[in-house]
Amino acid sequence: MATLDDLKSSLIEIRSQLRDKQKERERYLAIASDIDAIYQRLAEDKKIIKGYRDSVKDFSREAYDDFKGNLYKNSYKNSVSEIVDNYNKVISNIDANMDALNMQIASYENKASRCFGLIGSFESAVNSLVHRIENWVN
Repeated sequence: MATLDDLKSSLIEIRSQLRDKQKERERYLAIASDIDAIYQRLAEDKKIIKGYRDSVKDFSREAYDDFKGNLYKNSYKNSVSEIVDNYNKVISNIDANMDALNMQIASYENKASRCFGLIGSFESAVNSLVHRIENWVN
């Protein structure tokens, strides 16, 4: 049977392990937070670029009576279409990067959750599902 001193030292060891796990969890969450700041910045940039693209689209749909001849229809309108396509490519690249960042955030959040054992594993599974859904609707 364990003595009182053995139980005290066991309790001290468990407290130490708990503090270590809490520090580990905080490190993972700090990394996830840093990645999230980058993700949020990309989301803002994506919104701005979509605004630019939409402005170019609106501009191309307007009728401009000041243009003479076929230059607008034959040359200028095609150039505007290329610009819109380039904006779409940039937006697509931002989406791909946002998806990758989102999965990294999920990875570090899951590592933090797993510090809580079995309950953390369930939390981790739900978190992964939420992040995958976010990527689909992004």
